[in-house]
This record gives sequence, structure tokens and C-alpha cells, in this order.
Amino acid sequence: MGQTRSERYVLVALNVPLPGPFHYRLPDPLREVVTLGARVRVSFGRRKMAGYCVGFSDMAPIAENRIKDIGGVIDRPALLDRRMLDLTRWMAEYYCCSWGEALEAALPAGVRKAQTSRTLTMVSAAKSDEELLARAEEVEKRAPRQARVLRVLSETEGEISAPDLLSLAEADYAVMAALRRDGYAAVRKQRVTDDASLDFGVEHVEPPTPTAEQAAVLERIRLALDKGGFHVMLLHGVTGSGKTEVYLQTLKRVVESGRQGIVLVPEIALTPQTVARFRARFDRVCVLHSELSERGRREQWRKIRRGEADVVIGARSAVFAPVPQLGLLVVDEEHESTFKQENVPRYHGRDVGIWRASREGALTILGSATPSLESYRNAQTGKYEMLELERRVEGRPLPPVIVQDMRGEVTRFKKTPMLSRRMGLEIESVLQKGEQAILLLNRRGFHTFVSCKRCGYVVQCPHCDVSLTYHRGRHESARCHYCAYETTPPDICPSCGKPGIRYGGSGTQRVAETLAERFGEEAVARMDSDAMRGRGKYEATLSDFRDGKTRILLGTQMVAKGLDFPNVTLVGVVNADVSLNLPDFRASERTFQLLSQVSGRAGRGPKGGRVIVQTMNPEDPCILLAAKHDYLGFARREMKARRQFGYPPFARIARVLVEGRKAAAVEERCTKAVETLRAVATETKAQILGPAEAPIGRVKDRYRWHALVKAPDSASLHAALDSLERTGPRGTTLIIDVDPVSLL
Repeated sequence: MGQTRSERYVLVALNVPLPGPFHYRLPDPLREVVTLGARVRVSFGRRKMAGYCVGFSDMAPIAENRIKDIGGVIDRPALLDRRMLDLTRWMAEYYCCSWGEALEAALPAGVRKAQTSRTLTMVSAAKSDEELLARAEEVEKRAPRQARVLRVLSETEGEISAPDLLSLAEADYAVMAALRRDGYAAVRKQRVTDDASLDFGVEHVEPPTPTAEQAAVLERIRLALDKGGFHVMLLHGVTGSGKTEVYLQTLKRVVESGRQGIVLVPEIALTPQTVARFRARFDRVCVLHSELSERGRREQWRKIRRGEADVVIGARSAVFAPVPQLGLLVVDEEHESTFKQENVPRYHGRDVGIWRASREGALTILGSATPSLESYRNAQTGKYEMLELERRVEGRPLPPVIVQDMRGEVTRFKKTPMLSRRMGLEIESVLQKGEQAILLLNRRGFHTFVSCKRCGYVVQCPHCDVSLTYHRGRHESARCHYCAYETTPPDICPSCGKPGIRYGGSGTQRVAETLAERFGEEAVARMDSDAMRGRGKYEATLSDFRDGKTRILLGTQMVAKGLDFPNVTLVGVVNADVSLNLPDFRASERTFQLLSQVSGRAGRGPKGGRVIVQTMNPEDPCILLAAKHDYLGFARREMKARRQFGYPPFARIARVLVEGRKAAAVEERCTKAVETLRAVATETKAQILGPAEAPIGRVKDRYRWHALVKAPDSASLHAALDSLERTGPRGTTLIIDVDPVSLL
């Protein structure tokens, strides 16, 4: 039996966008079982909810007769300890959300649901292939998603899981339910007890002898570990310099001391190849990965909590892994924007990790070939210790980069070709030698817009202020990449009523088709979020490329990091200008980082490599400096501009975004928010930019206005943000994004 509590009330944090925690009465029967960090059942208004016990009190801020009893305890023992409560409380204060919203992010969904197994829906055809195809033609115009599901079913032998079916057909469960109701699909439930948890066998290997540079870096890390306590090191190492080996040997020292390590990597870099390198050195490795089922995440989380993992690898949410004694936090590719969550709580995994490490006395290593300017500035000022790896392993040179001016290609061909003549010849040469190539184009789809050549009308999403992207495949459609709306491309212009619809711009789908026509379909693999739908597709594609079954890997930023294939001797950037002119002060930094990262995929083996960057802006300093592998030159130039205009790392910023169904109400609330901020601007030393319509003024039928708050430090920034009223007119939502990575 636990110790009986004397306090009368429990403080409960709820996953609602309201300040808390809330007071609930502690009934006598529950006094011995309610513990700090446990989830409890409560009534909130008319809702029954699960909340988090974050404290106890003898006093309540409201009348006794208005306080409700706790309905019960969910967790015995509690899932969260004092360290995680402190971390999430700081998150809530810093990222301007409720404590309950922060706590919800700290527990995987499978843990919250106490998932013990999962049920998989299996689907099979209920009619002949001929009947399915006939029905598909019949409903093509009015129900294109149904038609796609019917075609996939007609091509499937036996059963297919519902997630795979709907992923292939790009449909939803409502479509499947309709086909089942109409007698075209048969459905059954299957209990799944196993889980693809990346728990494959790997042979152990002995660590290689460090290079001279690695040895010097490891010695400085050893001194920091021996000294003990919190310390942050920025490991700036060129691509292929062996940063991962530094992580591995540091982890070995930490594990031998009886502590654990967390390694954060961008989601798209969390490949079996990456995980295998850690499992080849350590017996007790847990992985927190989006490919895991909820049950799989729960099992991994429980192993970590029981102290059965020495190393935890995962994307940003792994920062909350419940390791008993955190000794090392590694954030690989620390500059990656994917470490920032784009919905509530809008936290940055790197920064939350640093705060956690500071409270738990852990060493932190941030690694990157192109560090964020914020981290680089912290190293310049002595807040972080700088470690550098300036040479590739085995003395291999960085690949030469050729900047291909596409303006000359336009003059020659009277249009902009997808591949320059030089790029085409280089790919041919690579294939003839039995080598491989990686091509980057950070745009999905076949054509990036559909327009009328007579009046200039561009087909746009009716729900978002963006043009539709044309996709070709088993079915043709024009789709919105923000809300998933799709329609059949028009034959007649909706504006002028005349024929003459044209398709412009090239996406990965179109380039893949062009490559397949020229070099053979079996030689090309496409890797983007459209092609990678379905469990295991990403790993299967990389496995085929590693085994040489495919020779050209074309993709979006998925192919730019985390890949190490010695036979890749050519990297091509199809269009380096995609992100260069976005209305965001980080556009140049992101372009430089992406070009540098993808260039680093070339020349990792003894054959060497080269890079071709196609651009319409060959004189842009960002592109030229990336071609020279000159990070320091880029950082000096970019930071001069940031200092001049008062942007990070020389200021702290927050974005205030208002969304809603009615444009006038959204504009009005954003304007009032700016008036409030300006009233305290002098006192808080804040500068307010706006209000203005957001660059994408409407998404999913919700209008968007925003403002930017700039302040010299975090305290001043939060003093200004604290003046904002979080609740407002019904139908509008005010969002505060501290340290935003996107201003679109």
C-alpha cells in the first residue's frame, strides 16, 4: 500500500488549449493510489477525459461546490516521472501551449492507449476482375477514388491490408466502406501479434581505428565526459568525415559508465542502414520510428523505461525517451527543419533535448556538415564548444561541383529542358561504367501547374490558395499538396471557356518517366512521399538501390541525407532554384544546406564522384558557395545580412498566426493582436512586423493572417507574447509559433 495523501485536491493538466492545471477533489478511496505523473479520469465540461496528475494542493481557486471529483486512476505505476513533468512544464511555458498539450507529446499514442495488440483490416475483391473494372469505368467521373480502389483490387491476388490498399489507391476508409456496402469488396479483421520493429539481426563489428582528426575530437569529448555535467559540443564535419563513428565511440564510453544515450536523427535519415550501424556495436538498442505500429512503439518505450536499452535512436519525439540515466544526447543533422514540430506543441527536438540534458547533467553533441546559423553563432560566442572534422575518411576529396547554367539550355532548345545535355551524358557515362547516380528535385508530381495558354488562368485548389499539381499514373488527377483535394484536369479553360490547357513545370514523376524512357524503366527508382506510401516501401527502395537492382535514385529531399552508397559517383540537382526565392528569411540557408547535403552523397567510395547543379541563377552566392563546399564563407555572408535586418541568430522571433473560416474575422483578430503587441513593444523591446496576409493566404478553407514578433532575447520575446489574449471570437484560432522554421 502507498502512503495516504493528506492534500484535498489534485492538480490535473489536460490536453486542451487552456491555461491550467485544473483542480479536482481527491476522493478518500483514491488517496493511496493517485501519484505524481499518473493519468487520471476526469470530467471537463460535458467531456470525459484523461488528464495528468502534476501536483497536489490543500487550496482551491474556486468554490468547493464547483470542484469535481477525480473519476479514477489510469496508470499504476505512473508513466511520467518528475524529470518529464519538469521538461514538459518548461516546454509549455516556452512554446506557449498548455501543460497538458506538452505532456501529450511526451507519451507515444500506443503507450497512452495501453495498446497490447493490433487488429489489421484485410480486403479482397468480392467480384470478378471484369466486374471491378466495369464498375471503375462507370464511377470514374463522379467517384474517382472508388475507381482507383477498384482497379487496385482487380490487380491484387488474394487479400491486401486496408492501409496498403488505400495508400496505393490514395483513398480513405469511407471509400472502402462504400465498396463493401455495394458488394465489390470483402473485409475481415485479423489480429496481429508480431511487429516489424526494425529488430533485425546484425553481426557485431569492431570499431575502426579513428583518423587523426577523429582521435583529436574524441579526446576532447573524453575530457568533457570525465569532467562530467552538462556541456554542448557542435561537431562541424564535412560530409563523409566520419561523424557517426565519433557518435558510436562516444556512446561506447557512456554505456560503459552505466548511463544511456539518445540519438536524434531526421525522420528521413532513420533508415535500416543507419540503425544497423548502431546495432553492430551495441546489443541493447531501441528504435522509435514512424514505421512502427502503436504496439511496436509501446514495446520499445517499455523496454527503454525498464532500463533495457543502452542506446535509443529516433526522430524528434525520441527526445522524450524515458532512459533512467541520460549520459549523452546526440542530435545528428542538427540543422534539419524536421526537428521542429508544425502542430501543437510546436517544439524543436534539438532545443528541448538541450534543455533536458542541462537538467540531467548530460553531454550534448550537435552534428552537421552545415550547422544552423543559431548553433554556429553559439559556438562562436563560446556557449557551445566547436569540434571540427575538415577531411573525409581515408583522405577522399569532396566531390567537384559543376554549376550548370540552364539559361544557355533554354537558348539552345527554345525551352527549359529537365536535364541539360551535360547531365544526360554524365548519367550515360555512369551507367556504362556500372556505377550509380542520385538525382534531387524537391518537387513532387508530374507537372507543377495546369494553366490556360490563352488567358493565363492557373487551375487552383478551391480550398487553398495554391495551384494544383498534375499527377499521372494509374489515374490522372490535379491535386493539392496541402489539403489532398483532387480533380480531373479540365479540357476547357474554366475562365475563358476555350480549349488550350497546358501543363508546365516538372516534378519527380515527370523526370522519372523521362529517365525511364532514356535509360530503361528498371534502372530508375523514385523516392518521394507519393511513391513511398505503404509500410516498408522506403526500405525496399533503398535495398534495391544498394543491391544495384536500380541504378538511378531520383527523389525529393529524402535522397539528400542519411544515404551512404560507395558506388554513387554522380549526384545531380535537377533544379537548384526551387526553394531559393521563397518569402522566408531562411530560404538561402535552406538551399545551401540542401545542396551541400546532397552533394555529399557523391564520392563516398574509392571511385570518387562529381556533382552537377542545374540552375537559372548561377551567380547566386548561395549556390556558388555550396559548389565550393564553403560553409564558413556562406555563414559569414548570411550572418552579416541577419545582423543587419535583426533576424536570428541576432534576435529571437515568434510568429503569430490567426486562422479561421471568415476572412474578415481573421484579419480583424490579427489586427487586434498586433495592436496589443505594439502597446507593450517599447516596454518589452519587441519589434512587430505586420499584420499581413500569410504567403499562403488560405489552407483547407481557413483564411490566414500573420505577424512577426522580434526581440533581442527570449525573456523580452515572451514578455511581449504574454500580453496576447489566447481566446478570441468563435471561429478564429490564434497560434503562437516560437522560433518558427517556416513563415509560409
